[in-house]
Amino acid sequence: MAVSEELVQRVQRIVTDWEGVTISRMFGGIFFLLHGNVFCGIQDDFLVVRLGEGSARLALDLEYVQPSDITGRPMTGWVKIPSLALHSDGMLTDWLSHAHDFAKTLPARR
Repeated sequence: MAVSEELVQRVQRIVTDWEGVTISRMFGGIFFLLHGNVFCGIQDDFLVVRLGEGSARLALDLEYVQPSDITGRPMTGWVKIPSLALHSDGMLTDWLSHAHDFAKTLPARR
């Protein structure tokens, strides 16, 4: 399946002014990094977000949230959300903000 260009554009509109954010193609998708650390991405028709272990575990209680397996096996601290579940830009912004906030706690990779 191809990367959802619509979802990529929605994410770009939201994060475009966030300092330190870059974009990279990897894992068969398009991912956004903060100071070298991936915090979110689009793979197929899913938003992939890095929340940290505790927050990801809580997010999995939501019906539409799934474990992320971008490497072929479930990744601790990561979840994926189908684009159909991201009804509004406000909802998308909330997920991106949580992932961005987690990435701020990580040491810069350069």
